Formats: sequence, structure tokens, C-alpha cells
Amino acid sequence: RFGMISHICNIEVEILNRYHDTKGLLQSQGDMGWVCLYTLEAHHGTITYLRWLPVKDPILTSVGMDDCLKLWAFTENSRGRGQWTNTNNVRAHEAMIRSVMFVKDCNGLENRVIGVTNASDNTVQMWKISALLQVKNTLDGQEIDFQYLLKKSQKVEIPDGVGVFCTALRNDGQVLTAGCLDGSLLMWRQ
Repeated sequence: RFGMISHICNIEVEILNRYHDTKGLLQSQGDMGWVCLYTLEAHHGTITYLRWLPVKDPILTSVGMDDCLKLWAFTENSRGRGQWTNTNNVRAHEAMIRSVMFVKDCNGLENRVIGVTNASDNTVQMWKISALLQVKNTLDGQEIDFQYLLKKSQKVEIPDGVGVFCTALRNDGQVLTAGCLDGSLLMWRQ
């Protein structure tokens, strides 16, 4: 059975405000608070981590027990309704992925992001996401859109006998930190 992102209820309000809520996406639920807008069939098995990309467009990353890293883009369809589309689907590791994190590229490339995943097979994988500018001709003129491409970068070498449980990148992407099963922290500098 498919695992599901059953409640993308913590969707950032700025995404909805970007579309000026002209489609009625934000509906008052009185005292109920958050409203579930979408349900996506995302992974085979449990989703273990979700992370928004630090880019202008609403791009969500998900990882799970199926060893896959996926990118989800929010776009408007031809009927003017918003929809989420799986734009990248990569088998990232040989075991369950525990976490994913992305930060803006420190080298000043405007639409490039670097990231890290770690898995229960004790591997840590670096990633690069680049944005390609696409210009589409429509009846109303030209429409500019970005397509985000996910690429594997280097695999990080873990010392023998050390079990990595979680990872984090410093905001500038220059330092990678790993939290280990024995309570220690490992740090690498680019």
C-alpha cells in the first residue's frame, strides 16, 4: 500500500498568498485551524522526512523507507487550480532514508541548492539541485518557469565503526554535521 503525505497542512501561507487565494484555497474552518488541502500518493511505505527547498517556487522534498528522494512542485493546471507534481524521483540509498536537508548554494549561484541525505545503511549522500529557466509561449505572451533538476554529488566517507543517525548542513552549506548513535558529532568542512 502506498504511504501518503496525508496532511500537507503546514503549507506555508506565503505559497497561497502568492496565488492571492483567487481559487478559494484558504477556507475558513472556524476554530479548527489548519485545513488539509491536498493528499498525494507519494512513497511505498512510511515517509520519514519532509523539507521545503529554500527557493522562490514552492518545492517540497520527501524521503522514506522506500530509499527514494522525491521533489514535488506546486503549479497551476489548465483549469486554474493548483496541483502538486512529482518532478524528480531518485533511488537515493540502499536503505531507509532518515533525513534530508537543503540550503542555498554558498557560491552565489542564484537558483542552485545543495543538500544532504543520510540512511540507515550508514551512508551520507550530498546533492545538488539546479534550476533551469524555461520560457513557454502562450496565447497571452511568454510565461517564465523554472524546472529543478536533482543530481547526486559526492558520497561522504564515514569512519569505520561509527553509526550516523542524522545530518545537518550549516546555512551557507560549508559545514556538514552528523549526529552519531554513540552520542558523538562529526563535522566536515567543504
